[in-house]
Amino acid sequence: EMRSRVLSGESLVYSWESGLGKDFISQTAYYTTSPVNLLIFLFPQKMLQEAVLLFILIKICFCAGSFSAFLKAHFGRNDLSVTVFGLLYAFCAFVTCYYWNIMWMDTVALFPLVVLGLERLVRERKVLTYYLALTLTMIVNFYLAVLVCILISLYFLTYTFGVYTWREHSDEMIGAFLRFALISVLCALSSMFILAPVASALSQTEVSGQTMPGFALYPGFWQLLSAHFLGARAAVLARNEDMPNVYTGVLTLMLLPLYFTDRSIPKREKLLLGALPVLMLLCACIKPLDFLIHGMHFPANLPHRFTFVYSFVLLLMAYRAFLHLRTASLRTLAAAALFYAAGVLVSEFVVLRFVDKIDRVLSQTDLLLNAGLMILYLALFALAIGKFRKTGVLPGFFVPALLLAVIGECQFSMIQNLDDLGNRDEYIRYMDDTAEAVSRMEAADGENFARAEFRRFTTINDGALYHYHGFSQFSSLAPGDTSALVGALGIAATGNSFRYYDPTPLIDAVFDVKYVMTKDEPYPKEGRYTLWDEAGSVRIYRNERVLPLAFGVSEDILDLQVTDTQPFALQNAFIEKAAGVEEPMLTDLPAQSVTTENMEVTEKSGPADFSYTLTYPDSLEKEPSVHVEYRSDKDQYVYIYVDAGNAGRFVYANYTVKEDRELSAGKSLIDVGHVVAGEPIVCDFKLTKRGEFEKVYRPDGDVRIYCASYDDAVFQKAFDRMSRDPFVITEFEDTYVEGTVDMTDDGVLLSSIPYTAGWSVLVDGEPAEKLGIGEGGLLGVRLGAGAHTVIFRYRPPFFVLSLVITAAGIALFVLCYRRLRRDERDAALAFPSLPETEEVHDRFHRKQKQS
Repeated sequence: EMRSRVLSGESLVYSWESGLGKDFISQTAYYTTSPVNLLIFLFPQKMLQEAVLLFILIKICFCAGSFSAFLKAHFGRNDLSVTVFGLLYAFCAFVTCYYWNIMWMDTVALFPLVVLGLERLVRERKVLTYYLALTLTMIVNFYLAVLVCILISLYFLTYTFGVYTWREHSDEMIGAFLRFALISVLCALSSMFILAPVASALSQTEVSGQTMPGFALYPGFWQLLSAHFLGARAAVLARNEDMPNVYTGVLTLMLLPLYFTDRSIPKREKLLLGALPVLMLLCACIKPLDFLIHGMHFPANLPHRFTFVYSFVLLLMAYRAFLHLRTASLRTLAAAALFYAAGVLVSEFVVLRFVDKIDRVLSQTDLLLNAGLMILYLALFALAIGKFRKTGVLPGFFVPALLLAVIGECQFSMIQNLDDLGNRDEYIRYMDDTAEAVSRMEAADGENFARAEFRRFTTINDGALYHYHGFSQFSSLAPGDTSALVGALGIAATGNSFRYYDPTPLIDAVFDVKYVMTKDEPYPKEGRYTLWDEAGSVRIYRNERVLPLAFGVSEDILDLQVTDTQPFALQNAFIEKAAGVEEPMLTDLPAQSVTTENMEVTEKSGPADFSYTLTYPDSLEKEPSVHVEYRSDKDQYVYIYVDAGNAGRFVYANYTVKEDRELSAGKSLIDVGHVVAGEPIVCDFKLTKRGEFEKVYRPDGDVRIYCASYDDAVFQKAFDRMSRDPFVITEFEDTYVEGTVDMTDDGVLLSSIPYTAGWSVLVDGEPAEKLGIGEGGLLGVRLGAGAHTVIFRYRPPFFVLSLVITAAGIALFVLCYRRLRRDERDAALAFPSLPETEEVHDRFHRKQKQS
């Protein structure tokens, strides 16, 4: 979408291409601010997948390069060993599991440079590296920048108290604290043009109101050791309870005990630096800490998003131990290998008997492979240490052999976690035909506004992929109130997405869905739409009963209650409040029978609305299932709504059709179509959802199934009333919509524009109070009877102010930098700024031998 809008000269402030309309600045700030993304303009649309592949390759290279650069600067090393550990950072489990989140990878690559800058700030009073690295981190991804700021603050304390003591260096420590606080604030100010729009958008999402949870220990706690080894399965699209992605290389694990047993490394450093990964492991296991470290928020589907920092700290300690390998104890290495082997075997074969909710992490092949790697590293270490003790130098083959072994580890880890994310031919197959279809629709509508959607999408963001005014959206910035309203009306919706799927005529009309496209198939339900045109394999169906972008309704619409309703009742309430139509458009059909297996049920509002507890949650053979049967009392049109969060698929059947449907987010509206009197409608599904590492089904949950007959005459009556006072667009731009409306009575002009902070409304040239219809879901304005000119104008919240703050932040840094440069030249640090070298370590051990 970014590529298309830049090349076509469209607005970069607001877009109508998905989600009914959205702030494009915040979307860009959240997803596409990486400088690497500028390469997208070198690729045609059909090569977007190849472009993304290139981005991933480049960013993984940056991860390896930046960590290697950090090691070179921190330890004064410039040999092949920094490449070995750079690869381990670039292919840690966080990267191999989350590489497809390309907006996160820049932060992973920048983090070693942030740490390097911080160390220079503390020991050498140099601030430029820290300022540039942290500012760029805040710009390229707002979300992971929050984690970086939290964890870099902890690392600052660790590092400062590790190199200084308050008794001897209090002045230097105070100076370091002041520099750190000042430059960190200036980084935030300099990034404000990104931070402010995203913060504003996030404040309107559904997850923004989360509260501190009670204490709970995640069951993945028992498998933390296994998760560190090669082959540990990726926890992706998983729950927060699932184990973290913490694999950082078997070589790293072998070296860590040497770090803590090396007497030349100060105890204070071991204590402080070792506390960081312990704290992060606790955050991965204890629910309130998990909530806090993610910035007072629980991440959805992608748990423990801080583990790249965990891998960084482990590798830092492992590399320091590697530099001291010549004096290492083979007994320590052998004992570590035995401890790891015993711990993994207990975790994988003993603990599982007592913990119901977890399953094996490592396969038999994985166990053998890790055992072989530990033996290989022990053998290499033994040869290297033996050669050094005889000759005083390490063997020349040692580091190249480590490099080859690590390349093998990285390759296996990436292949193990590489998921098939889609078929290229299917992805590009409809691009040309859809582009032609969109151009025809736009030509037919001229200046008028209308939305379109595919009956079955390729991606949830098809509007952004194919560049039409779309309904569906997946975005972390989706307005929560709009998602809640759409979901309450029956559309499959979660806090960050909603998906156009089998809507009723009312939903199509209210949200201005004028065109519905299909791919290589006719629309299966006759009478809903008219075949309007065909563009190759894409058929365009037209909805003849569609309302404009805004339309006049009764003021009673302000009383529409969204929460605690079922979709059919809410749609009836909508036409009553908006159009004064009291007859039900959708009439409930009671379930004739409800049969459940392997569960205990507690009814709520009816037999098909219940909560349940599984009878045998730990037995995968005894699948919990639900069978519901309805019977039509006359010839009529029927819809079903199902909400079963622990169900993945839903099967319904009648005389003419049997369909097996995926449930988007466990819920969906289903257009059954015409049925005849006495015809049965059978619904079947299984409640077999479980986490990737769970060996049991989810033990409890809720199920709601509603079936209703649809009365088109009632809808027509409501449609006629709502179309009586249309908003006629006279000028349309992405951020500016002007039009006229002639209100028959006092009422409300209701739009299908999501109610968000950036919109303002002018009525007859005067600012008017904007209204959040449906508990803040849609934008509206109160109007009196008569003719009016109404302007909807969008201005991104705080954007101009944020630009001013950014300019001020940069200017302040320039001023501070000149002053700090003088401090830099005058610095007389208690500790040398040069990195530790092998000679320092060897000198320590010579003194030990002499004593």
